[in-house]
Amino acid sequence: MMNRLKNIMLAAIVLLILGSCNDFEMLQRRSGYLSVSLQRDDEVHTKAVDAKSVDQTFALTISDENGKVVAEVPDHRTLEIEPLSLVAGMYDIKAESGADLNAAWDSPFYSGTATAKVIADKNNNAEIVCSLANVMVTVDFSDEFDENFVEYSLTVENGIEALVFSNLTGTLDKTAYFKVTGDLYWRLTLVNIDGALFEKEGYYTDVEAQQHYAMSFSLKDDTVQESNGAMGVKVVVDDSVNPSVEYPVVLNFGVSNYPSVAPNEGFDISGDTAFPVGDTSDKRIVATATSGFSSLLIRQGVEGQYDLWYQLVEATPESISELASLGISASSLAYGATTTEIDFTEYISKLPIGSYLLEVLVYDIKGLSTRADIYLNIISAIDADVVSAEPGTTTAVITAKWYNDPQPAGLGLEYKKTGASEWIKVNTDDITFDAATKTFYAQITGLSEATEYEFRPYSDKDTDLRSMTFTTLSGLRTLDAVPWARFAVVTGGWEGERPQGLGFEYRQDGGFLHEEWNNARSGCDDC
Repeated sequence: MMNRLKNIMLAAIVLLILGSCNDFEMLQRRSGYLSVSLQRDDEVHTKAVDAKSVDQTFALTISDENGKVVAEVPDHRTLEIEPLSLVAGMYDIKAESGADLNAAWDSPFYSGTATAKVIADKNNNAEIVCSLANVMVTVDFSDEFDENFVEYSLTVENGIEALVFSNLTGTLDKTAYFKVTGDLYWRLTLVNIDGALFEKEGYYTDVEAQQHYAMSFSLKDDTVQESNGAMGVKVVVDDSVNPSVEYPVVLNFGVSNYPSVAPNEGFDISGDTAFPVGDTSDKRIVATATSGFSSLLIRQGVEGQYDLWYQLVEATPESISELASLGISASSLAYGATTTEIDFTEYISKLPIGSYLLEVLVYDIKGLSTRADIYLNIISAIDADVVSAEPGTTTAVITAKWYNDPQPAGLGLEYKKTGASEWIKVNTDDITFDAATKTFYAQITGLSEATEYEFRPYSDKDTDLRSMTFTTLSGLRTLDAVPWARFAVVTGGWEGERPQGLGFEYRQDGGFLHEEWNNARSGCDDC
């Protein structure tokens, strides 16, 4: 009897415990309500501004303890009217205003996070302080720039996208915002009243969110001297991060004492130069600064996306090694060194077909600078862009070119009617190869008259290349016209079988009096 009583009491205790656990679990699953209060922290650098309530729209992303997104609220202000119902528990809340653009005018991006606890059957409020998540840039030019320059601008970029403050576009008073990449680069461009151009560049590192770079440029009257076309100018840059720094700049439009960047013979850097893929010919530049280097920067990129700058003055072994892995051979330079060579041969030889840009930026100790933009167009070892087609009525002579030595294996030509799916290969025995000019050509026959065709070259390694079009001639010809006082005798001809409906038509020269052609006829009204 005692044992039976103990068992009954034990069962009751277990049921009581289980009931309590179930009540706890039910309490945990019960919902509470979440509202959000947002504040914007406008502190920029060390210039603190009290956080203040904002009326702009913030999007909210709410995640549970496991990181799972449980709710997305496009406008946080809706929670002021109707709080969000959530299961009791802990939540992470992320608030963002607008989009984090690469670069944009007057488009600040604010963000902030907070952790909130939702208690069942209660209205819970989360407070989030959002701060500037991108970099702010403003510029100010003194009044002297209007008096001395017809054009002045400042280009600022973060390595991804650039914005230009310019007196010609009305953007001087705008505020620029950039995605944080760690770096900012600027280029000052001046054109004086005589049309002479001057450029100076600079850069900032360790750039962080919530920073404001307020760059002001002024010409100090006491430093201006006119002599033989030279003007001494002191440009003052206030970056609002470091103390104001004065850069002494000499604008000398008559004497070339700027740093220089010169390529070796055969390496054309003057424009968009074409190089065949895999080309290993010598491609070097020599940078020179008579007064000594203060900075030498290089970077490479493709289709508008560029790597960050590599600094060669007092470069680290790691930086030189990274350049070497890209195929760029360069040396670390001592401050004040006057010349150096950079070899791009291996780098260019490894590039696939496409368009690329190499940038070299040189500063000397006096503050003078030179920039070289080397545009590279890497093409296939054979190409139809520089070939020709000489069409006849039913024939055509087509010519292509190769670049590399030795001659690529499997060179050939193929053609088709424009719009057709199948290419027709020219018999190799019908192709003539000229090693002296690196060209190969063939005559193709059996074409349709007055028809557009495509043709292209190919090799064992180069297929599906760019093509060139040509149109065959019509078989009809106007052979002669003999004018008389009131009539003319005209003759024509054709190739192949006589076309149906053969005849002549005419109009007054230029068609100014007759919009449509008239059928020719034999005889005349007066004879």
